[in-house]
Amino acid sequence: MTNETVRSVVRKRLVSRHALELTGKGVNLTAWKKGELDPESLERLRGTLDDMERRKGEYGRVELFQLPSDATIDFVSASLATYQASFNVDVCILDSVHLLQPKKPRDSYFAELDDTLIDIKKVIVSHNKGKGVPLLTPWHVNRASWEKAKEEGRYTKSSLARTAEAERQADVSVSILREEGDSRRLRGSIIKNRDGEELEELSLSCDFGHGFIGDGIESTPFEFDTLLLKL
Repeated sequence: MTNETVRSVVRKRLVSRHALELTGKGVNLTAWKKGELDPESLERLRGTLDDMERRKGEYGRVELFQLPSDATIDFVSASLATYQASFNVDVCILDSVHLLQPKKPRDSYFAELDDTLIDIKKVIVSHNKGKGVPLLTPWHVNRASWEKAKEEGRYTKSSLARTAEAERQADVSVSILREEGDSRRLRGSIIKNRDGEELEELSLSCDFGHGFIGDGIESTPFEFDTLLLKL
């Protein structure tokens, strides 16, 4: 579910990422967006789309849903229930929970965020007759937390202090910080893991031009400083 980036852009990122997995070179998102793919890239794109169609039974079902600008938690809950009626929802990615409209106005924006996080946790825990569904969502930090993380080399739980419920409601919090002096490397840390151990540090490569964050594929520069919450 996306309310920050349009559905067509998310789809391009997924296809580009899959092309990178298949070919090791992928399809550059900027060139694709501008209509400037060279013949070799265009052939990789066609092959990737063909692979996704032929092997969709192996890969599973992915639904990209554009949330309306006034969507609340109730809209998300109803959408999940509608999808569940057609197929089992294994995971929900929401980009981004902090852009949902509050169900009721509060005195401050952060109080509204607290309410939203409490409500979304109730929705995903009760989904599918109480079986629940994991939810992943990005969570931005303020500049002070970012500056502190650059000095210390990692984020901490205090980075979530803008809203108390961000730390309380998440089962897992993963921080991602760009390495100083190398925009192709990210430093990841599991700063909260309700059912396991915290991970001090995880070195990742990134290639935003092909929608990739992970290990094992050469990367090109991009900047990405955020937190990921799993509820």
